[in-house]
Formats: sequence, structure tokens, C-alpha cells
Amino acid sequence: MSSSTMVTARIPKELVEKLDEAARKLGRSRSWIVKEALERHLAQEPKSVTPRTNERRDIMSFAGAGIKLSNRRTDEEIDAEIRWLRGND
Repeated sequence: MSSSTMVTARIPKELVEKLDEAARKLGRSRSWIVKEALERHLAQEPKSVTPRTNERRDIMSFAGAGIKLSNRRTDEEIDAEIRWLRGND
């Protein structure tokens, strides 16, 4: 038997309702479904788990400081901009 740790998270009511429905249909517990979903999510390629939304928002906030940035940028351009801002050319 593997050891486990309890984790507490705030989840929107609508998502909990979907979780409960899935648990009922599958005959599984909430914990099992959340564990399976988390394992599958974390097994994806690292790029898909990168907090890109926050990085993009941070870059776009420079526009408020008088730095003009285009809204139409590729992921590669955004990654290059993030590396430049961090000093990781």
C-alpha cells in the first residue's frame, strides 16, 4: 500500500458538481478521479504545464509602463521576450 498525503483545494461549485457526477457514473471516489486527472495532467509535455498565461500577462503589463508590445506574438517570440527580460538571452 502506498503512502498518501491529504491536500486541500478550493474548487468552484460547478466543478465539484461535475466531479460528483463523474464519480457516480464511474463508481469511483472523488479522490480517485482527482488523482487520475492530476497524474494525466502532470504527465503532459512540460510546455503545457508552464504558467504561460501569467507570463503573457506580465509581459503585456509592460505596455502600461510605456513599453510598446504587439498583441500578435508567437509562443517563440513570447519565450524570447521572457528570456530577454530575465537576462537569459
